[in-house]
Amino acid sequence: MVLISDPTQADTDVYGRSLRYVQADGHDIGAEQIRSGAAEARESSNPVSRHDTYLDLMRRARAEDLGMWSRCAGR
Repeated sequence: MVLISDPTQADTDVYGRSLRYVQADGHDIGAEQIRSGAAEARESSNPVSRHDTYLDLMRRARAEDLGMWSRCAGR
């Protein structure tokens, strides 16, 4: 597992938490979560460098009704 900082962001947030992307076996874990519908791309006052990619992945997951974007039966 590799933790990667975002050059567009501070090293920590206002609570002192480290701001990092998590990469495992060459895969961006956040992107994988968004792609499967287990997470969403969020807006922030200072957009992260991967925001456009994450937003595209979220739109695809929603269009394909994956994870939390799946429709309930009878809807």
